[in-house]
Amino acid sequence: MSLKGRLTDDLKRAFKSGNQELVGVLRLIVSAIHNKEIEKRGQGGGEILSDVEVIQVISAEGKKRKEAALLFTQGGRSDLAAKEERELV
Repeated sequence: MSLKGRLTDDLKRAFKSGNQELVGVLRLIVSAIHNKEIEKRGQGGGEILSDVEVIQVISAEGKKRKEAALLFTQGGRSDLAAKEERELV
């Protein structure tokens, strides 16, 4: 099973278990992967991302969370910084 398929299955299980925080994070990741596939299709590439490309998307999303947490901390919003850090984990 591809990494994207596994993430989609994890999203379904998290939704059924009622873990809203995990559902939110997985939705963000699956959405980012979907957007990257659309971008790749527009550039004349294939329709499906490889596992390596999926990992790159996940890494980019992690970097965004780190940067957001840092900016929220600098802005005195520790509540939002903590939320970003939980999503990163």
